[in-house]
Amino acid sequence: MNKIREYTENEKNIFGKIYAEIMDATIEIEDSLSEEYLYRRKYIKNSNILKEYISLINEVDNLVDGKGILELFKNDEKYKKVLEAYKQKNRTDLNQLENCTKCACLKCPNECIFDSCLVCRQDSIIKYCDYKKINMSTFKNFTLNLTNNDTREDNTYKVLSIIQNLEVKQKYIIIENIYDKDDKYILYYYPGIKKDTYGEITDEEEFNSVASLYKIHS
Repeated sequence: MNKIREYTENEKNIFGKIYAEIMDATIEIEDSLSEEYLYRRKYIKNSNILKEYISLINEVDNLVDGKGILELFKNDEKYKKVLEAYKQKNRTDLNQLENCTKCACLKCPNECIFDSCLVCRQDSIIKYCDYKKINMSTFKNFTLNLTNNDTREDNTYKVLSIIQNLEVKQKYIIIENIYDKDDKYILYYYPGIKKDTYGEITDEEEFNSVASLYKIHS
C-alpha cells in the first residue's frame, strides 16, 4: 500500500466511524423528535461536512487509481493537500462532531430542557445528564483568567466542568489552577451577555453535593 493509500485508509477509519455513529444516532432518535428539535442537534446540522469529507477521500482514492474528475493532481502529496485543506477549513466542526459521538446528548430522545447544543462550547461534551434536573459539561481547552479577591493575584484556571441544576435554577463552575492542581474552586456561575460572573458557595451541604456529583461522573 502506497503512502496516500495508507493516509486515506486511516482517514476513512477515523471519520467513517464518526459518521456511522452519528447516522446510527440520527436514525434511532428521528421518530421521537420534531424536525425543529432534531436540527438543534449540532451533529445533525453539521453531518454534511463529514459526508463531504468522506466523499472527497473516496475521490482521492479514485485519482490514485487513475480515475475521477480531479486528474490535474499528479502526485500523492497534492492529493494529501486537498484533504488537509478541507480538514483545516472545517477543523472546528470536525472536532466538535467527534466530540458529539462522546456526548450524552447523542442518542437522547428527549426535547432538551437544558441549555443543549445551542450554547455548546467548542471542545466540550455533556458528560452526564439525568434528563430531569442535572446536566454536567466537561471541557478540553477552556481556560479563564481570574483575580483572587483575597490575594489580588491573577491566575489562569482550567474549567473542569459546568453543572446545571434546574431544580434550584443554578449553575456551578469547577475550576483548577493550571500551575497548581491543588488550587481548585467550585463557584456559582452566572453567564452574561458581555461578562460572566462568579460567586462563592457558602452552604457546605450544597458545596459537597456539587463536589460529589463531579467526582462520581467526571
